[in-house]
Amino acid sequence: MEERWAVVGASTSGLFAALNLAQAGIPVDLYEAEVDWQPTPRTLIVTAEIERVFGENLNDALLNRISRFELVSKGAVATIMLREPDLVIDRARFMHLLARLAQEKGARLHFGYHLEAVEPEG
Repeated sequence: MEERWAVVGASTSGLFAALNLAQAGIPVDLYEAEVDWQPTPRTLIVTAEIERVFGENLNDALLNRISRFELVSKGAVATIMLREPDLVIDRARFMHLLARLAQEKGARLHFGYHLEAVEPEG
């Protein structure tokens, strides 16, 4: 029987772990408690490194680029210029991207499963 790895939880970290395992050729199953998995929409501000990792795949989740931050206090304004723009992405779209890429690499996603216990093998 084929030995498979298990990842628990379809959060960004769980999906990214499953994607990386699958890309490395390791058979992996991801288990998520939600039956109707719909990630909560919210925005994330991330560094440009994410674009180097995901390339054009990120376009569907990309909302904006930020090249500076402005801090305002009691009428004073300080501007912080960034060396390279930070990216504003849609978390739900990004999670769907991770799920799709993981499945394309061979990961199997299972919904409606709750982890109840972990027991040592042997």
